Amino acid sequence: MPTPAKVLVGLLALNIALNLAEFALPASDPSYARLVVQVLLLIGFLRGSEGVRTILQLGAVVSVGLGCLVLAAALDLLTADVTGAVLGFFLALQIASGLYMLWALRHPNVQTWMLNRTLGGALDGA
Repeated sequence: MPTPAKVLVGLLALNIALNLAEFALPASDPSYARLVVQVLLLIGFLRGSEGVRTILQLGAVVSVGLGCLVLAAALDLLTADVTGAVLGFFLALQIASGLYMLWALRHPNVQTWMLNRTLGGALDGA
């Protein structure tokens, strides 16, 4: 597995872990459907599904776009106090992880690895 794919698996697993942590909070309303979708996306990525790759790319584009819109809307809050700094940090993290996901999913080594997974390792002997 290429390094960009390993980092991507880590990001997807972190997302699942954060969703699982939401179940432990008493005041939260966790979504089972979101958790199931996240797990299925991780499994699909590990199996090399091109459809899952496309869905992940679409999600990354939406994540970057929404992050930029919220960042632009909350620009005045970012310099206000510590809360603004925390908001800015998490928005930057959202945008950076979306950009990384786009880059990693378009990386030739990741694409070759996913194709090899789809073909059941047929490219290993070539």
